[in-house]
Amino acid sequence: MLDNIIVLGVIASIIFYEWTEISPGGVIVPGYIALFFNNPMRI
Repeated sequence: MLDNIIVLGVIASIIFYEWTEISPGGVIVPGYIALFFNNPMRI
């Protein structure tokens, strides 16, 4: 399930970039943090 969150973040950032041509640098970060939330040393 958490892998899907990262994929959705990547897709959302690609769509946002295509619409606005502004780089959405932090869209993927919440999914990445959620993926390793139980092991903070990996972040």
